[in-house]
Amino acid sequence: MKASSQPRQILGGYREFAPPKALKPCVEALWVHSVAGASVPPALVIHRVVPEPAVCLVFNCRRDADGLPRDAFLNFHGPIYTPRSFVFDRQTEKAAIRLRLEWAAKLLDLFPSDHADVIDAFDLLNPVLAARLMPKLLKTRNYRQVFEVFCREIGGIYEGLAIPSTAFVRARQAVALIDRSQGRPPVARIARQIEVSPRHVNRALTDATGMSPKFYGRLRRFLGITVLADTEANPNWSDLAHGFGYADQAHMIHDVQALSGLTPTELHRERRAESEIYNPS
Repeated sequence: MKASSQPRQILGGYREFAPPKALKPCVEALWVHSVAGASVPPALVIHRVVPEPAVCLVFNCRRDADGLPRDAFLNFHGPIYTPRSFVFDRQTEKAAIRLRLEWAAKLLDLFPSDHADVIDAFDLLNPVLAARLMPKLLKTRNYRQVFEVFCREIGGIYEGLAIPSTAFVRARQAVALIDRSQGRPPVARIARQIEVSPRHVNRALTDATGMSPKFYGRLRRFLGITVLADTEANPNWSDLAHGFGYADQAHMIHDVQALSGLTPTELHRERRAESEIYNPS
């Protein structure tokens, strides 16, 4: 199983790829961050990580001239509620698989909200899976091979899972509806579509992800606006606010600022600058 060959999103040293079709139900993306080709001092290689309702398994390393990793380790990144900035060493490569939030407990035996805003050493959290992954990851010569290892191992776990419970199926249905609409539908509408009460939707999603449907949808809407704005030199913020279901532009500005620490214009300017300055090979 392989990720798509072409990145679907590029932001400075960050490149994101669609997962294999077989893993799309449980995997959001595969991504790599490397600034090896940046023409600026390492101290200036900064990337802002914005709030996101997902978890990541990340292989960190530096690569020798022949591509083999050294100083390598695995991290688990919990869901992000609070924005943070990273300063990257020019020689460091981070290659990761990003899992859909509701699958974290089933695939990694880790409940998302227990690790919110935290980066943990994966071998301390799941030593069995870490011991299975690391010997294979240490033989990789590039991030594409890291993706293949992640997809094979996570795919094997996914295929071996038992039939999910009714509650999990409801949570998955609710998440899918929120994802497809990028956070716009209210809980009552979701409940009608999956033919349960709003209370059941709240309980199912919270039990599976640690987030209420409202907060999960809020983060999805924020990410939708942010990523779409990345594609425009001068986004029409009024149109974006309307398109994503905000009452008006002021409500969108307030929400983006509350989640990222910056206004939409400031966040967009920062992300565009990162793309223009850092030009990885």
